[in-house]
Parts: sequence; C-alpha cells; structure tokens
Amino acid sequence: MRAWMRTRLNKMIIGGVILASFDLSCGKTPPEKAMFMPSGSQLTIAIERRPMHPFLTEYHRILILSSEEKEISHWSLFPDTGGTVLVNAFMLPGRVVRLVDRLESYEIVLNSQAVAQKTSEIQHESQGVFLGAFDFSKKEGWRFLSSDERKQMIIPGRMLDGNDKKRSG
Repeated sequence: MRAWMRTRLNKMIIGGVILASFDLSCGKTPPEKAMFMPSGSQLTIAIERRPMHPFLTEYHRILILSSEEKEISHWSLFPDTGGTVLVNAFMLPGRVVRLVDRLESYEIVLNSQAVAQKTSEIQHESQGVFLGAFDFSKKEGWRFLSSDERKQMIIPGRMLDGNDKKRSG
C-alpha cells in the first residue's frame, strides 16, 4: 500500500511541476516586436506577437502605431494559429499602407493614423507597391524585411481573386 501511495504521489508531483512550468513559460515568454517606418513618414508601424499557448506556436498579434517612440494606437489582428505568420506590406495611393496576411488585410492611413480592417473579399484589389514583409525565421526571429532585403512572397493559402476556389477544387 505504501509503495502504491508513493508512486501516485510522485506522479502528482511530476504532473504539478510540468503544469507549473507550462504556466510559467507561457507567461514569461517575452513578446516579439518587428517594425518599420514608411518612407517620408514619422509613423512607425509595428506588429507584436505574444504567445497565447504554453507550447504550441500560436500568437496574439497586435498592430502598434507609434510616433517618436510614443504609442499612438494599437489594434488586435487576427491571431497567428499556424500559417498566418507572413504579413506583406504595400503602399497604396493616398499614403495608405496595406498589411496583408493569409486571412485579412488592414489599411493604415498615414495622414490620419487610422486603421481599418478589410474582409477577405477584398483580395482581388491591386496590392500597390511592395514595401516589405513581417516574417519569422528560426535564425533571426520575428522581424520586418524591406523590399530591398527580400522580394515579395506569395502568402500560402491566400486567395488572390474570385477564381481561386474553382482552380483549387
């Protein structure tokens, strides 16, 4: 009877240590932030990723607009639950920056510092001039790569026009 109780107690202790370490690792993992400043603007556009799970690679994503290192506003983006890590950035006419991920797009009007979320139905519109991309690599982590550093990458799973369903089916 004692050996059985000791074994059960050891399993409970090990389980508690594992759960505590998961809880601590999720809460202690620092957010990752990548940013860029569009040419001719004093506005910095950043996307911060915060872990939302102790061991899965799932992240809350927050779009942060700042000027002179002071946060002006922030906006919750669609979470990265796998496959939504790449975010391309484009300059549109009227000093509008469009951020496009696998599921959504977001437009930032630089002059008014306003952010608008666009539905996935707008994917057929011209994307504008490619500025760069927010992306993750195991070697360099979460960062922004300008168009000088890397060419535009197609976002896997992103529909580009209304005919994609027909082509994939």
